[in-house]
Amino acid sequence: MLEELIKTGKTFEGCFTTSYSYGTIMEIDEKIQNKYLQWVARLGVYCEAKLKTKYPNMTNQIISMVSKQSVFEKDYNIIMGYLECAKELQNQ
Repeated sequence: MLEELIKTGKTFEGCFTTSYSYGTIMEIDEKIQNKYLQWVARLGVYCEAKLKTKYPNMTNQIISMVSKQSVFEKDYNIIMGYLECAKELQNQ
């Protein structure tokens, strides 16, 4: 499932547009926001079930982003880095 989350997450790369709601910040394109939030929800469930005991501090930060339903590119980049690192550690 980790690989599936990473694969799906990569489909959102380049799908962020400038938003002026919070100053100038990059948000997920509104056209795919529902699909993105579904991915974020699945990510949260996976983190709670599989990664929280292995990486509690970082998982708590990711869960916080999930709880806030973050659509910001900076959070997306952190999430993807976390997933890719977790995969690398799993493969060692």
